[in-house]
Amino acid sequence: ETQVLHPRFGFSRPDRVMLGDNEVIVADYKFGEAEDSAYIRQVKRYVASIREMGYPHVKGYVFYVKLRKVIEAE
Repeated sequence: ETQVLHPRFGFSRPDRVMLGDNEVIVADYKFGEAEDSAYIRQVKRYVASIREMGYPHVKGYVFYVKLRKVIEAE
């Protein structure tokens, strides 16, 4: 886990940040039995923080492990 500091949101800790040649992917893994819109908002904050660091191409995903589902935080 990498800590990210944002001026408004403070410190946050996404589960995984992957740096590619042209993009950054942020992943957060959830192990509950239900989807929750709060998780999408959380990943959107991670994405916003990383974009403000100067990375223009950032995508965020919530991985619901038990549900075997991936949701893009757009």
